[in-house]
Amino acid sequence: MSRKDVQFRWRPFLNLGGILCLVFLVLCFGCQNDSGGKNKKTNPFSSKEKKLSKLDSEIAKLYEEADSAKRNGKIHDARRAYEKVLVIFDENKETEGFKPNIEPYCQLGMIFEGFGQFVKAEEYYRKAMEIDPESAIPINCLGYSYISQGRLDEAIEYLQKAVDIDPMEPKFNNNLGLAYGMKKDYEKAFMCFRRVTNEANAYYNMSSIYAMNGMEDEAKRALQITVEMNPNHHEAKRMLTAYSEYERNPEEFSQPLLSGDFPGASVPYQERTASDVGEMNGSMPKNYTKQYGSIHSNTTN
Repeated sequence: MSRKDVQFRWRPFLNLGGILCLVFLVLCFGCQNDSGGKNKKTNPFSSKEKKLSKLDSEIAKLYEEADSAKRNGKIHDARRAYEKVLVIFDENKETEGFKPNIEPYCQLGMIFEGFGQFVKAEEYYRKAMEIDPESAIPINCLGYSYISQGRLDEAIEYLQKAVDIDPMEPKFNNNLGLAYGMKKDYEKAFMCFRRVTNEANAYYNMSSIYAMNGMEDEAKRALQITVEMNPNHHEAKRMLTAYSEYERNPEEFSQPLLSGDFPGASVPYQERTASDVGEMNGSMPKNYTKQYGSIHSNTTN
């Protein structure tokens, strides 16, 4: 068989093989095109997710910087970190899927409140309230700011709103009790404390309120009731010892609580457990009032 005959005999098969190869290449190229098309369709989604993840990381890093600065007493560094977070919020307000939160606004409000710049602080609190109207946190912050300014009626108004949103939050109730206590409405103050803790702790809080108002006899009586109800209440026992030392030698005793110059607008107890919360309707227990006499003679309505 000649070479020519061999080529002729294999030519149909070669032509068929070429066709098959061509079909295979077309199919492969088409698959690659489809794969590329799919990638193009998912790229915008991936890009958005990557951007949001990057923003979250940047914000988290700034929060860490702020926390570290506060722990080290570098309040201005903390302020700058929170302000950078607000810049990110502003620059990405049109970014799909990105939503600012209230934390930097509340934190800046508290920082400026610490500086005594109450107007600036209120601006931040109200901005937080706009961002999340359902959150009680900025409402509580604003109410506490009013306490610091002596604007007690406004403080009670806003703190009551915070309590209405979260009735069993200890901080909100304690701040509301503090505002009532500074107004010398001791029944309502006690009611707020009692709502979120046990009776002994509520009386201990009242001792702070009385001391803050310069009512040392009432403060001491509240501490005595605390220890009567809970003999293991170490803080109350410590304060009673301090009162005794003060009475023996008032000139050498420098405890601001005893002189009514309470250091800061706050009350001690903010914890609660299920066993602490009792069914109280707002007044001090009658049996203790009967046993010890009234310790809140200046109650206002």
